[in-house]
Amino acid sequence: IWQTRHTLTNQQKNRRETIIKTTLRELVTYLVFLIVICVVTYGMTSTITYYYTRAMRNLFVDVKLEEGSEDTFESISSLEDFWKYAEGPLLDGLYWEKWYNQENVSRDEFGYLYYENKLLGRPRLRLLRVRSDSCQIHSEFEKEITGCYGEYSSGIENKSHFGLANNSSAWNYQSDSQLGGQDYWGQLGTYKSGGFTQLLPSTRRQAATVIAELKDNLWLDRASRAVFIDFTVYNANINLFCVVKLVVEFPATGGAVPTAVLWSIKLLRYVTATDYFVMACEVIFLLFIIYYFIEEVLEIYIHRLKYLKSVWNCLDILMILIAIVCISFNIYRTVTVGDKLQTLLDRPSQYANFETLGFWQMQFNYMMAVLVFFAWFKVRVYSQCLC
Repeated sequence: IWQTRHTLTNQQKNRRETIIKTTLRELVTYLVFLIVICVVTYGMTSTITYYYTRAMRNLFVDVKLEEGSEDTFESISSLEDFWKYAEGPLLDGLYWEKWYNQENVSRDEFGYLYYENKLLGRPRLRLLRVRSDSCQIHSEFEKEITGCYGEYSSGIENKSHFGLANNSSAWNYQSDSQLGGQDYWGQLGTYKSGGFTQLLPSTRRQAATVIAELKDNLWLDRASRAVFIDFTVYNANINLFCVVKLVVEFPATGGAVPTAVLWSIKLLRYVTATDYFVMACEVIFLLFIIYYFIEEVLEIYIHRLKYLKSVWNCLDILMILIAIVCISFNIYRTVTVGDKLQTLLDRPSQYANFETLGFWQMQFNYMMAVLVFFAWFKVRVYSQCLC
């Protein structure tokens, strides 16, 4: 069953009929594998993902900061601009409490964006700061300039309490392990996942009060180096999550550098009949990977180090390794999403942290795309053998 052109004996290699039959069997098997991998890859994607992402971008990124202004989120260039965004477009996008005829939405419809997208948990603001002695002042200016705030790095991060004298997480640092996120690679640096956090309440009025308190008490100042706005929404109509991360970095030069990251992803994989068909193909895909893994082990056993002299053999190993990583993540995602949703149902007033899961889902999509590319590229090997 695992006989290939590379495992034929010298006597078998002298028989052209045997070589052709073996090659044709390999080709037919591989074409079935190719169909399966395409179904697995494209079966969970849809053009609606693009429109979903665009809808969220229109709501939070491309929206105007003020009426009559052409500035958007991506035009933010100062601390003042950030607060304009937070007090206006951000709250407008997060809280849909009235219908277009100004009637209040019902209790069951509360917490939906565009009346269709359920806001999971509470949106979170997260701030990272640096110490006032994080850089060195030239001796000529030591008397005139008392504080020096350098570019962000984890070594000079300010974790001390500041601002209001209370126990609010907005003014007290929480570590990476407490928040359970992952580092963010921004335009100006790589930022740790800890920081000073503030959850936004469930109503617009309460959220406006919280943001006004942060603004009035200088939550953002010279020590600020990055602020993150994180939240996740879910649309049951299309079974897609959208993980939103709005980042504004504050360089030591002054000014601001905004970045918007939106991931529209399918985390609940098996809902419709089509989804279960894809799941069946995923099981077949797993069996194929086991089959090809054993096949490659046998070829390595026969040819030893000579096996690695072929580029195509190295490509086979790379494809198997990528496939194993994808299968492992598929299992991890299925288990983790269930746990996260259960935690969210038990504590709906907490931040729904889908950031790490969303990041790895995107890496999974990229790896599957690379795997499909290599799989189609390998068809050339069989076409050469048949010529």
